[in-house]
Amino acid sequence: MTASQAEWGQVEREIAQALRALAGRAAGEVPDTGGFDTVDHWFDVAHPGWTAGPVALRIGAVPQPAPGSGPTDRRYVQVRVATRSGGTESSQWITAGSKPEVIAFLESQAAPVNVLVTMKELAESQRQLGLR
Repeated sequence: MTASQAEWGQVEREIAQALRALAGRAAGEVPDTGGFDTVDHWFDVAHPGWTAGPVALRIGAVPQPAPGSGPTDRRYVQVRVATRSGGTESSQWITAGSKPEVIAFLESQAAPVNVLVTMKELAESQRQLGLR
């Protein structure tokens, strides 16, 4: 393993910790159905190759598909990457499902890698667009 991989490994471990914290919060703060205020967990990325600012993992209610269709039980998990200045954020959903499905994703072994890949893609997009 190279030094760079080891350093990203540390970031991956920090992501796993953030995911566990968010899963714990989701259990108490996210209802099974209906709308709710988003639940965010922000963290900083300490890696020399990181070109963006802080990252948030967010859980929110999937918007209603049509007016009058009743409350939704679907939730999403989103990765949000701020620019270094904090003036702009880029985001992407990484999963959606019922509350138990979302919590299972947050607790899965695959989630930290998924989040890391998404973070890097969003940061690279910001860099290519010249967002600071």
